[in-house]
Amino acid sequence: MDAYSQTLLTFIKEYESFLNNAEKKAKKWLESHDHETRLVIRGKSKRSCQIYEVLPGPHYKYIKKSDIRKAKGIAQSSYYKNILRNIQHERKAIAAFRRAFPAVPSDQVYTEYMPDRRALVNPIYLPDTEAARHWKEKMETEKKNSNFAQPYPEGLTQTTENGEKVRSKSEVIIANSLARHGVMYEYEHPLILNNRPIFPDFTIFRASTRETIYWEHFGLLDNPVYVSNMLEKIANYSRANILPGKNLIMTFENGEHKFRSDIANLYVESYCQ
Repeated sequence: MDAYSQTLLTFIKEYESFLNNAEKKAKKWLESHDHETRLVIRGKSKRSCQIYEVLPGPHYKYIKKSDIRKAKGIAQSSYYKNILRNIQHERKAIAAFRRAFPAVPSDQVYTEYMPDRRALVNPIYLPDTEAARHWKEKMETEKKNSNFAQPYPEGLTQTTENGEKVRSKSEVIIANSLARHGVMYEYEHPLILNNRPIFPDFTIFRASTRETIYWEHFGLLDNPVYVSNMLEKIANYSRANILPGKNLIMTFENGEHKFRSDIANLYVESYCQ
């Protein structure tokens, strides 16, 4: 989650780009299609409305349906002139906003404090880095206070780029992708699910929503017993309101279709940031 002030300033920058493009388009059209007159439309419904061109005087000249192209030209000209007037007002408003906007916005006051002062404050808004650090500390405390040891440590035979031990080459791919994208995670962190401990492959901090989500990789789909256990595990997740597409990522492979790093990257970029 970007700081709100940064999101606001980014939007303003993008909107200024929109205004520049709109101005160029309007001016280019008016160079060759400008109409000095304007339209008046009278009538209570689309079927019965009458279109008049307002001439100097003022004098109202009825535009026949057969001459609707002229009406469209006048209307388009008026539209672009309105756009150009608006753009001038909007640019002035944006300039005034920039002058008044504080150098340190409210959502960045906390980050400007020295660490000792931060420790004394409960902030309204936490930057992503601070929120991730708090989440990591919470996970470490939970693990430290947990009575459940990581099962089958002898199965941790694969090593990630960060030197972490995992159980499969596919889990190496997932862990590396998460780390490269700067996503905070825990591997096989204990989770009490329906009064029983389980160890999701990856417990992930999603910074954009400040939520904890889970990633399970199912890599032995050729094994019927494994598939049966997998279905039961997914059902248990669902009963705990941990659902695919919401807060549960599931990936799969078998002997014929192997898991790849490009697929891992797509999941990380789509669901984990």
